[in-house]
Amino acid sequence: MNDEANTHYFSMLDQLIEGHQFIEHKIGNISIKSSWANDPFGYSPTMAYLLQGSGIQHLAIQRVHYHIKKALAKEKQLEFLWQQTW
Repeated sequence: MNDEANTHYFSMLDQLIEGHQFIEHKIGNISIKSSWANDPFGYSPTMAYLLQGSGIQHLAIQRVHYHIKKALAKEKQLEFLWQQTW
């Protein structure tokens, strides 16, 4: 997972590539499908787009506004498809 405070998509992409290369170097040629955003500053539609393009299919997120989380839980929608709005 890249630094969510990045202000430009190039930095996000650069960090995703570096992370994938690190894992390939240390573990071997494996396919990364899941990620965890443990302390984000927010989520952008660009992030959904880049993660999908890098092969990430699942993302566990933490900081969701209480009212949004409560509404999602009420509708049993805590698992949802996150996609860019453009």
